[in-house]
Amino acid sequence: MKIKNLELFPLINFLEKVDMSAKASRARTKLVKRLRNWGDEYTESQKQIVLENGGIVDENGSVSFVGKEENIPKTSAERTELSLETVNVSEDFDGQFKSLKTFFEDWDGVVSAMDAPAFDKLLDILEDEEEK
Repeated sequence: MKIKNLELFPLINFLEKVDMSAKASRARTKLVKRLRNWGDEYTESQKQIVLENGGIVDENGSVSFVGKEENIPKTSAERTELSLETVNVSEDFDGQFKSLKTFFEDWDGVVSAMDAPAFDKLLDILEDEEEK
């Protein structure tokens, strides 16, 4: 299961909104924990890119380039490249997908338009894992 860095937080947010059975919830908790770890690494890498290019990241995560505005395009390109890199959850999460897939096959919940891309990605992942 490969997930782009930019998909990590929307997927976490969606999974945390859904009420689940105990077995599925346990699998979700393990998945969210791992996704959150990758999300933290992604956030830290974004910050490092900004700092390496002469930018400043404040305590709220806002970025500025005082006197280094010429570095903004390079920084943006590097951050975009980082956002498209993938992480492979299968290696750490193997065996847990079945309970989540079973849960979502019978789930009759409502998915908001905001959560629809994350839900679609999750189902793609679960279906892809089943085929392996």
